[in-house]
Amino acid sequence: TIMNYPDPALFCRRSGGRRTDQFTILYPGTINYHQGLDIAVGAFSRVAQAMPDARLEILGEGPTRRGREAQVARSGLATSVSYRSEAILSATRRSARRVSSSWPWVFP
Repeated sequence: TIMNYPDPALFCRRSGGRRTDQFTILYPGTINYHQGLDIAVGAFSRVAQAMPDARLEILGEGPTRRGREAQVARSGLATSVSYRSEAILSATRRSARRVSSSWPWVFP
């Protein structure tokens, strides 16, 4: 079974997680047009202007990934945005661990 939405039992804050003062936004999911990741990247460019050390982590794959990568490059955010394209099922638990150290989350 492949989940169509992040499992809240996996993606939740946990005590004892790695916390840093770095502001990190995490997007775990498929990169499709209807998820609105283009809007999230646009909003993140405003966040990065106010908080130059902020990070956006995109965990997933999808048909519009190249378009998001181009948007990130055009916006001058290449050093602030990272992508991970591990197999979804094996990445789910690792992604869930990242949630405990991220500030806000963007769910499709």
